[in-house]
Amino acid sequence: MTSLSPTLRPTVASLSDLRRANPAMWNTGIAFLVLCAVCLGLTQIDHRLFNGIDVWIKPAKFFGSVGLHFLTVTAALLLLPEKTRASVNIRTLAWLMVAMMVFETSYISFRAARLEASHYNETPWGAVAYSLMGFGAVAFVLFTAWIGVLVLRQGPATLLARAVGWSFIISAPLTIVTAGMLSAMETHWVGGDQTDATGLPFFHWSTTGGDLRPAHFFALHLIQIVPAAALTGSKRLTLAAGILTVAAAIGSFGLGLAGIPLIPLH
Repeated sequence: MTSLSPTLRPTVASLSDLRRANPAMWNTGIAFLVLCAVCLGLTQIDHRLFNGIDVWIKPAKFFGSVGLHFLTVTAALLLLPEKTRASVNIRTLAWLMVAMMVFETSYISFRAARLEASHYNETPWGAVAYSLMGFGAVAFVLFTAWIGVLVLRQGPATLLARAVGWSFIISAPLTIVTAGMLSAMETHWVGGDQTDATGLPFFHWSTTGGDLRPAHFFALHLIQIVPAAALTGSKRLTLAAGILTVAAAIGSFGLGLAGIPLIPLH
């Protein structure tokens, strides 16, 4: 068996401490990934469609994305001194983030079960819930950026610490801008077929017109892509991953606004 490099060995060994780093976020992240799998299972039973795709696809995506986000932030806490990650501020804010995301994913699932829109829902309750979801999402990415700042402040930074810190910080404005445009336009489509039925497999991004979801995806998942590259120990690969992902977010944002599909298939 090939032994781990000295660069990776401490990181892998610390995985056993993940749950202890922040039980609230770790347990919620695991639960959300399980619920993502449950929603995907429901697509095999409940064949109702919304926007041209199975009604449970959207909840599955949100559970999966938010769950992965929680696990990523929890892992980042291991780069902080135990005293810092166990502080009242971090523990309190972590619980607030959990509460906000539990509300958001529960509401999206509730609307899906009723074959109703969770976003851009013009009913009075729908508008209030949408505003609450928006506030929670912004708070979540700002909390993530703050963790990034704390990581960068911890003495001499390793490659992984720099990757985590800067990706967490840069992801925040990119995510907020792309999400803000999605909210302002009250749709993710710009021209093309107003349905996900003709979208890309799995992602369902439009292949016939502009779509702002790819930009939001790259902006949000920058926090996983860059640290994953840093785990190889290669500075060049880490820098390339960061530059390419940011470029993908900005480029796909421009394409979406121009009504051009990221990958035209039709």
